[in-house]
Amino acid sequence: MSLRTGMHRLQDATKAFEVRWDAARDQWHDRRSREFEAKVIEPIQPAARAAIAAMEQMAEVTSRARQECS
Repeated sequence: MSLRTGMHRLQDATKAFEVRWDAARDQWHDRRSREFEAKVIEPIQPAARAAIAAMEQMAEVTSRARQECS
């Protein structure tokens, strides 16, 4: 799998995760849900964005390296 493919899969999974969490949050509104969101859900989003950005940079670097080496 290429870096770009992996990056797109992570983007799609992140979007699907957010949609599903929003649906769950509509049904779950107690103190535990807020704790879960703060401890588990909120850290995932910036981590996924950072991973996607890093994958994009790595894909650009490897693409340039392939072009220069051919």
